[in-house]
Amino acid sequence: MVAQNQRYLRSHRTVRRLLRDGALGRVGLVVGHYYRVPHEMAPSLSQLPHRALWQMGVHHLDALRYVLDQEVVRVLAQSFSFPDGDWPEGDTLEVLLEFDGGTHATYGASYESRGHEYFGAGQEFYERLVGDRATLHVVHRWLLLCAPGKLPRLIRRGPRSVTEEALLLQQLADSIRVGTEPECSGRDNLQTVAILEACVRSATEGRWVDPQELLRAEG
Repeated sequence: MVAQNQRYLRSHRTVRRLLRDGALGRVGLVVGHYYRVPHEMAPSLSQLPHRALWQMGVHHLDALRYVLDQEVVRVLAQSFSFPDGDWPEGDTLEVLLEFDGGTHATYGASYESRGHEYFGAGQEFYERLVGDRATLHVVHRWLLLCAPGKLPRLIRRGPRSVTEEALLLQQLADSIRVGTEPECSGRDNLQTVAILEACVRSATEGRWVDPQELLRAEG
């Protein structure tokens, strides 16, 4: 099992439910952004290139797979840092993605967003899902559904009876006790790892990369 804890946030699980219920219709476009102020990182991350990808991008890209229930078939990425700054290399990430269900997505993450120290504890997340029936806005953990001819409607996520970490551990316990396949199994996570590898290759080589091709090459 892999600790992809973003899947267990009530916001992402609510988005997944709305998509499965058809509230947005067919989703053609997703736009996601994550911003964070410059901060100290664990040595294991601070020494890596493409830090924005490995620290938070991995979780958001996995959550996007989860809510759309689609797999990525093409990736175009770039990883960089602001010019003439004192930030480490690779603290900003931009990715274009195409999914096998026809959805297109853009995702950006940056650890160079100064001035957010007192906003959301120094972090900001925004996601827009555009469907042929409605558009859904996700701002941190607030969900706003906008349908044609109707006023925007706040979507409640429901009570948080247990923490995301507890949900993860419960799935792990169930898989050990009765063999239940966890949502974040190692097998499933190969798709997410393939997206990460595709991002790195794309950023390095300046071309579109197919994660499914990478998986087939590994056999």
